[in-house]
Amino acid sequence: NSYYAYGVTVDADGRILVTGVVVDAAFERDLIVLRYEPDGTPDATFGTGGNASFDNVAEGGGWDEGYGIIVDGSGRILVTGHSDGDPDAPASFDMVILRLEEDGTLDTTFDGDGIVSHHNAAGGDGWDTGWDIALDGSGRILVTGSSMSAGDLDDDMTIWRYTSDGALDTTF
Repeated sequence: NSYYAYGVTVDADGRILVTGVVVDAAFERDLIVLRYEPDGTPDATFGTGGNASFDNVAEGGGWDEGYGIIVDGSGRILVTGHSDGDPDAPASFDMVILRLEEDGTLDTTFDGDGIVSHHNAAGGDGWDTGWDIALDGSGRILVTGSSMSAGDLDDDMTIWRYTSDGALDTTF
């Protein structure tokens, strides 16, 4: 397997969290979150041996990749990236946000299953990717990224805002 790291943060206990992608021999890509102790050793209390991987996040199969990562005030981990959202249109990426419990499992209080996905921010049927993630002073989730409409190879800059429970904030 090959591992690629794209985002890093540190939690309140000094543990290091990394997100990215693990690629297997069949070129399947799974979004991965790894947590390390402050001394750099894998945190065995997180996921399986210090890592949690996620496949088929947007239910389209194919590629899942994490790019931005933060920890909220309750110790929950938020990751953004993209996932293949359409099994009939490979590489039709949806922007995704995953919220994980401190042990690396999905937080099912977040949008019912721990996962939010967004498709077609720029219209059409193109790619949507979350590149970075932040929280505002009210606990709302902000994701910066890009969106490409179908047939147009130019990406549009995108900013999404979600409520703390994972609902798209339509007032934004």
